[in-house]
Amino acid sequence: MKSENAMNLVKVNEKPLRLLRPTPVYLLVTGSIPDNDINIMALSWLTPISKNPPKIGIVIDKSNYSHGLLIRYKWFSLAVVDLDMADIVKYVGTHSRREEDKIEKVNLEIIPWSNDPRIPILNNVLGLLICKVEAIIDFTSSTLFISKIEEAYARDGYFNVKNGWNIEKAKILLHKAKHSFVTVCNEKMIIKTPWGIAIKKPWRAKFERRKENSKDKKRKRSN
Repeated sequence: MKSENAMNLVKVNEKPLRLLRPTPVYLLVTGSIPDNDINIMALSWLTPISKNPPKIGIVIDKSNYSHGLLIRYKWFSLAVVDLDMADIVKYVGTHSRREEDKIEKVNLEIIPWSNDPRIPILNNVLGLLICKVEAIIDFTSSTLFISKIEEAYARDGYFNVKNGWNIEKAKILLHKAKHSFVTVCNEKMIIKTPWGIAIKKPWRAKFERRKENSKDKKRKRSN
């Protein structure tokens, strides 16, 4: 029987969860519109729980502001976003509602859910799940919220129930590590980092700097 050493495997115990990435990263909105207490956060710790009825489990750190809102209101919306939202996802994932209104800061539009106007949802996204918390499982530093999907929506032309997402059009945002995000589109992988965007194909690799970085360099040269 072969050992892990014979398979050219090395230990990576320092960051074992990174073996499971890249994974989709979502924008979770929770709180109450009438109470004017709403927060948004980045979320990638999610797992399906049940098909019928459809349920998911999300894990939230107890220190997060959204944790208290979920305990109180027990409703949330979960938005599927694309690569263009990477900078916004990074921002809301690294700043706290206790320090600022993140929704206003990144200029996102929150609208009421038509079935229950108390529940806030994010406008202009690829997909949306409206979920109700049914069970809460406590861990040392985090909480698992078992939640039933009450309604699900997808942008017209980007998704069908038979084949799922149209990857070429959707470019769903995946979190790789730290501040790096990727997506998969028509047999090529697009990687977005703070330093630029890399487009990789099986036969070539092309790197393009962000437009804003190029503009900054031109300004420096002109000065």
